[in-house]
Amino acid sequence: MKFIVASLFLFLSHQALALSADKCQSTDWFAVGRDSGVKGQPSDQIMKTHRDCQKKGVDISLEQYQKGWQMGISEYCSPDSAFNLGFKKKSPSKFCPIDMKSDFDQFYAWGKEAFGLEKDIKSKETKLKSKVKALNSAIKKKEGLEKEVKTLEEQTKGLNEKVDAIENQMKKKRSVIKATSSK
Repeated sequence: MKFIVASLFLFLSHQALALSADKCQSTDWFAVGRDSGVKGQPSDQIMKTHRDCQKKGVDISLEQYQKGWQMGISEYCSPDSAFNLGFKKKSPSKFCPIDMKSDFDQFYAWGKEAFGLEKDIKSKETKLKSKVKALNSAIKKKEGLEKEVKTLEEQTKGLNEKVDAIENQMKKKRSVIKATSSK
């Protein structure tokens, strides 16, 4: 049973991948090439499709495909694309033309570096927010403690004033007692 299901699956998937003769003729091979290039795919991947179409008696335009692929690979290998690929940590294609490879590699490396820096920035921002929150909490606590200190200072001053008043009363009373006992 498994063999029948597997065979049926392979048959149906091959049918889905195979192009009809009409599809071979009506396909915009320039667009297909451009799409392959933009994705960084190799230019020779069209060869299987080319052979399949030839078997159906249709010769596809490899020239149009190559022109499209050249346009697409130029977009893929552009500095902005290379930077974005590096930043997204996607594996780079190995199919950039030699004259673009050096710049591609440099921008790709900068993208990877920028990704790492962005990650560090986010980590530092998270820590910073935590520290600011802790600082604000400490400031509020400090303000509360300052109010308590001020209240205690005022209470202490009031108590000292009462002690001074008692001492003054005792002094006066002692003077009165001394003055009456010496008479």
